[in-house]
Amino acid sequence: MERCSICQKEINRYVGATWLKLGKKDIKICHICNMNLGILQSANEAGTNPDPSVVEYFESIKNISLDPELSAYFRPYLDKEERERLAQEEAERKELEQKHKEAEANMICTTGFQVDGYRIRKYCGLVGGEAVLGTGFVSEFAASVSDTFGKRSGMFEEKMRMVKLEAQMEMRRQAAQTGANAIIGVSYQIATFAANMIGVSVNGTAVVIETLPEEVR
Repeated sequence: MERCSICQKEINRYVGATWLKLGKKDIKICHICNMNLGILQSANEAGTNPDPSVVEYFESIKNISLDPELSAYFRPYLDKEERERLAQEEAERKELEQKHKEAEANMICTTGFQVDGYRIRKYCGLVGGEAVLGTGFVSEFAASVSDTFGKRSGMFEEKMRMVKLEAQMEMRRQAAQTGANAIIGVSYQIATFAANMIGVSVNGTAVVIETLPEEVR
């Protein structure tokens, strides 16, 4: 006779069961425990308080407190202080991500080594980004036709713009993570690979710049 590894109730053909990954092993749990666990996990992912009745359901199961592995598994869901700590960490992570996104969007990029009206306050190190994109058979064929008639290949040009932009976005992300607000000395390197692949590498120096005082502009 099989029993649910959480609530210890009998599992039979009338009570569905599923498997739960617990550490390095898989345990069988009943349908009710699985359903309530899903509610806990959804609330945890959303950063909201779980349904009190679901918390009460698991808190009433003595086996959870007796089994060290089960106790450790349920602690983030049932321990109020632990939930609050995890929620605080998630809020801080989202806030940091938002700051990085804003820094990326406002990042000044230049191929020069200074920015007019600003001075460099801090060097944050080298940053870079790489991107590889396939041109595809259609683009290759269109390019060959354009080459035959001496015309520009719009499909190739669009692919090149895309891959350069992707590489630059990766460089901006790296710079934002260092706390920089500008990248100087930006340079691009382009390479072609087999199977119609184009690679772009972009590099620069991440810096923190500040506005020059009026008297020295």
